Amino acid sequence: MAKKRKTVSQAAMEEKQAAVEKKREDKSERISPREAARAAAQYYNELTGAGEQGSIEEIELNQAGNRWIVTLSFIDRTLMLMGPKIYKLFEVNAYTGDVLTMKIRKV
Repeated sequence: MAKKRKTVSQAAMEEKQAAVEKKREDKSERISPREAARAAAQYYNELTGAGEQGSIEEIELNQAGNRWIVTLSFIDRTLMLMGPKIYKLFEVNAYTGDVLTMKIRKV
C-alpha cells in the first residue's frame, strides 16, 4: 500500500509543532492561555467522561510565571435539565500544559 504524500503545509505545520514541543521540553517557552484552557477542558472531560463544553471564565498567570490558573464553568445537570453553573479552577503547568490541580470554585 502506497504512503500518502504530505503537502508542504502539512509538513510545515508538523515541523513547527515539533519545534514548539522541543522548546517546551527545554522549558524555555510558555504555552498560550488558549492552550492552557484547552488542556484544562480536555482534562475535565477525560476525567469525568461528560463530554461537556465548558465556558472559559478566567485565565491568569501566577506570580511565579510557571502556572496558568484557569476557571471554567459548566452547567450542573445533576439538579435539573439546565441547572446553575458550576465553576472549576485548574492549575496548568505553563511550560508543559499538564494539569496539576482541579478544584471547585465558589462564586
